[in-house]
Amino acid sequence: MASVPDIPQSVPGPSGALSWGGKMARTSGMQATVVVSEGPTTHTVFGEIFVGDPTRSWSTNQSFSAGGPGVLDNCAGGSVGGGVGLVADKDGCSIDNTRLVDDAYNQGWTAAAAATGPNAGLWYVSNPTTKMNIRSQVNKKYRPDGWKNTVPAVPPISGACAAAYSPNAVPQMNNYGINTICDATTQFGAFYSYAWSHEAQHISLLQPVATNSAHDLYKEWGKLVETTEGALDAAAETRKDDILADVRAAALGNHNGNSQNWLFWYYTPFALPTVNQWTLSTVTTPH
Repeated sequence: MASVPDIPQSVPGPSGALSWGGKMARTSGMQATVVVSEGPTTHTVFGEIFVGDPTRSWSTNQSFSAGGPGVLDNCAGGSVGGGVGLVADKDGCSIDNTRLVDDAYNQGWTAAAAATGPNAGLWYVSNPTTKMNIRSQVNKKYRPDGWKNTVPAVPPISGACAAAYSPNAVPQMNNYGINTICDATTQFGAFYSYAWSHEAQHISLLQPVATNSAHDLYKEWGKLVETTEGALDAAAETRKDDILADVRAAALGNHNGNSQNWLFWYYTPFALPTVNQWTLSTVTTPH
């Protein structure tokens, strides 16, 4: 059988036999009740079958924190596109796909099959390796380590920077420097604090769901048993996707549809007629 529901299952054996073959689902910590009937007398034997490591939890391969410079910068929203920031696995994301787990090792698990015994031929997850190392990050173009450009001789920002650095020459600047050194009167400081706070909220919302026992991926995989490797891989992938969908939905709980506007100096490398310079712009953050 492929699974064991919460009702008694019968595997009849031959009369008078002390043992007989029969396939039983592999799971982490399953109790087996064997009833032997001989005429008017019934003997009940209780036993527990433990396979794999029922004490091993996905939480041993999870961590949650803010990301430092360079973390997630190759992800969509980390340093490309128009996003304020993002939350993703520090090792598992890519430019075109923000991921919540790192599946570098055989999609996160190893499949194996029992070679002998009554369960011979049944496939199960023998070694879960999926990791979840969630980090929050603000887009690099707003951070102190963001890309720097030459400040053009366009007032009023050129004058403000000249006054801030006088008598020295104005160095190359980025959005963070322009709004904290040349003109600290903009709403950039409030925007920057909001951006970090907003991304941190995503983690605070998803972490309880990711660490909940009902979403313990390692133990959920331990319940799977299939007759082919392909069927096991499909079942393992489906269970992972279902759990990650719940985690992702929880993470988006602070998106309430209300946008906010922030006024600060913003570098526009493309939009004419303000190409390659800073303009006092309204930046809208979706929420």
